Amino acid sequence: MVYLFDGSFEGLLTCVFEAYSSKERDVSFKNKATYIPSFLDEVKEIETDMGKFERVYSSIPKKYPKGRRRLFTVHG
Repeated sequence: MVYLFDGSFEGLLTCVFEAYSSKERDVSFKNKATYIPSFLDEVKEIETDMGKFERVYSSIPKKYPKGRRRLFTVHG
């Protein structure tokens, strides 16, 4: 399954939320602006949802105490 998102950090974490809540396996996250379609891909477009973003973002320091700083450094 390919999750397409708008390329934002908020969109990426929305995809993480969707993948986790749907319990889908073998999911990849792709920026829809640079995605090259394949007839083999099953695609789901994910709209950025600030509520879902906040839930994932706020859970990072609880599960991974140094994770938020590292995630921001890598992405930001």
